[in-house]
Amino acid sequence: MTGVTVIYPHNRWVWAFGAIVFTVLTVCCLGIGADGGWTWLVAGAFVLFSGWIALQTWRQALRPRPLMRLDPEGVECAEGRLAWDDVQQVLAVWKRVRDQDRVWLLFVGRAGTERLPPAGRYFASLGVRGLFSAAWDLRLPATALPVLVVNVSASMSRAQEALRHYYAQPVPTIPESALMAALAAL
Repeated sequence: MTGVTVIYPHNRWVWAFGAIVFTVLTVCCLGIGADGGWTWLVAGAFVLFSGWIALQTWRQALRPRPLMRLDPEGVECAEGRLAWDDVQQVLAVWKRVRDQDRVWLLFVGRAGTERLPPAGRYFASLGVRGLFSAAWDLRLPATALPVLVVNVSASMSRAQEALRHYYAQPVPTIPESALMAALAAL
């Protein structure tokens, strides 16, 4: 396959619906805060929080950032870029959370290679590597190998199709509990 495959996180309608909800929430909080008293402080905090989320969701609905880009040279996402020659293994890692499967693709680089910075802007999951991680996020063990992590839960079939064209090796699917052993074996 020649050309470029770009994978997006969700349907634009999902982002538009979220943007509308958070815009309405922001306007409601502005109305509550206008009454005065101590409620303006709480409402002001909600306005800042929901307003920021509304702006982000509108941006993603109108001009979406992709999750990743696959092309004949390599893979690129918010965490960086790896050339296919530098990719030692691609793993699909799944985790069951509240009756829903979450799936991440891990592009594991060869020892001694470095991730290049991404050339474009990509949609990033904040919770993969630390500070904001939650129960539904992937727990990535420490490794000396360069690793790119992309949450493809909503677009796994499109990502698998693209990988069949660009990556010549099979992509094993493993549970999160087996991730540490799989990385140690590389």
